[in-house]
Amino acid sequence: MADFLDDRDAGTTIGFKAGVTYHYLSEFALARDFYGDSLVLLRSLETHTGSANTAREIELLMRIAGLDCELADFTHADITTREARYLLLTSRAPKSAEADHARLDWIDALVANWTGNPDRALKLAQAAAATYTRLGMHQSAGRAHGLAVEFALDLAGNFSLENLPHLRAAFARRARPHAEAAIEYARATEDAIGQQLGYLALQRCRRLRGPTQDGIAVAERVIRQAQRLGDAALLGRAYLALGDELATQNQLDGARQIYGTAQHIFEEFELRVLAIWPNRRLLRPDDF
Repeated sequence: MADFLDDRDAGTTIGFKAGVTYHYLSEFALARDFYGDSLVLLRSLETHTGSANTAREIELLMRIAGLDCELADFTHADITTREARYLLLTSRAPKSAEADHARLDWIDALVANWTGNPDRALKLAQAAAATYTRLGMHQSAGRAHGLAVEFALDLAGNFSLENLPHLRAAFARRARPHAEAAIEYARATEDAIGQQLGYLALQRCRRLRGPTQDGIAVAERVIRQAQRLGDAALLGRAYLALGDELATQNQLDGARQIYGTAQHIFEEFELRVLAIWPNRRLLRPDDF
């Protein structure tokens, strides 16, 4: 009806709400298409004074960039975050501007990590966590701390337990406070999924220092919680952690099977960027 009446303002709102709906359902490609259509309509309403709705345009850009990361389109995600930052800097900053910058730091951290710049990724994740903490946005702070853990531990994984144990342990120690903060904030905000992610991160800190006795039990508990919560991303990550525990104990055949399960979950739910992790492990069968 909005198209028939050429009501572009209504079309912008409808497209945004449709994007939110599909985003919530984890239909990322469809959500991105609706956000993109909404952005095109919004920009067609621009006047000589600028955007018809700057706050909505920034929100659309951030949502599109986040979905580009989910869909592993990091080049476009980088372009889109730059557009959003430009709008934030050149417009009258709303009250939420600081939180918006933290959200963009989060997305830029993901892009940096997956495009081979883990040092920058860690700094951006830590900056996002610090901003959210300062703003009292504790659930977002907890998730950002969880992101910082992953990046710090990715850096630790570059060092061999046999040849460079001190460097490996140093990054693991650096990551541990972020894991503990992620769990603490998740408990305080009743973020059940964030809490389980924190447990996986904390166990990964322990595992990087060598095999642990309870690692498999931790991963299996998170698998059960993920099934209860119905969260595919958490379930796949828990299976990934279980595979890592088995690989650390030199149970390579079992690890391969579990990595295949994680890969299947991520691919079934179009969690493309998460699917990179089990794919990498399966492509390195002799180097878990």
